Amino acid sequence: MPQHSQRRPQQRSSRQSTRDLPSAVRSLVSNQERLEQLRARLGRSEAAEQSTADTIEDLSKAVQAGELGAKTEGGEDAGTELTLAEERGLAAVKAAHIEYLRGVELYGDDRSWETDGSNRGELVDEYQDTNDSTGQAWCGMFIGHSYEAAGIRPDILDRLVFWSGYRLHLFLTEGKYIGGSFGDWWQQHQTVQIGSQAGEQRKAALDGFNPKAGDIALFRSDYSHVGMVTEYDSETGDLFIIEGNRGNRVQANIYDTGDDQITFLGRFNDGDYGAGSEIEAGLAATDNPVVDYSSSDGGSIS
Repeated sequence: MPQHSQRRPQQRSSRQSTRDLPSAVRSLVSNQERLEQLRARLGRSEAAEQSTADTIEDLSKAVQAGELGAKTEGGEDAGTELTLAEERGLAAVKAAHIEYLRGVELYGDDRSWETDGSNRGELVDEYQDTNDSTGQAWCGMFIGHSYEAAGIRPDILDRLVFWSGYRLHLFLTEGKYIGGSFGDWWQQHQTVQIGSQAGEQRKAALDGFNPKAGDIALFRSDYSHVGMVTEYDSETGDLFIIEGNRGNRVQANIYDTGDDQITFLGRFNDGDYGAGSEIEAGLAATDNPVVDYSSSDGGSIS
């Protein structure tokens, strides 16, 4: 299985013209003597050499045009400025990865994190505390803990939005919490209802939404389990999901288009971060660690 966090970006070529090439490439292309040396060294035919020179020229033009940039951890072009919400989504993923590895170090790969009874344990209690809870199902609270580190509005946590998938769905689609509505800062969110679609239909729905790092993933028709998207493979339709309280621990799983457990995706927006909001200093200064993702084992989810 591929290691995750994140995949190496695939470069894209372009034939957009430009007046000036980078000096090193221009020198290689225009200098006949160096091309002769290259032909002699590699033993290539003149036609193959010309093809190589043409390819170098095309690539250099694409670089000059800024179309072969590297990508961020979430798969965005490095030359593309991230929105505030995209930046914070990446930060939340980083926080979740750090917690995942912290738990693996404490408990191993497959032992329960609930070491002090149902929905209780050293790390689990921390996630509960972030969400003003004790001893309740904690899948959403793990995500809330990650988003607190990413600087999400305290009001969202205070209104217990991360307590369940139902509450998250209510917030993302209607701007409500149990017992009231959020203020004028709430804005409509990007969401997609996938339902029980599978195969090509599911992939088409996912492609249309274009899942991003930090998106909320809700499971089942009643949204009774919560995870977070860390990556989407647009070639295969695979969703990389980090999720708490699966098998009483945090897991990093891959869901392909034949798996219909995930029924809804939603994305936080810029308005979900208040004025002066910041990523926790320690998190901002830390690299996103490498995490191994594997196909979902179908273990119990809460």
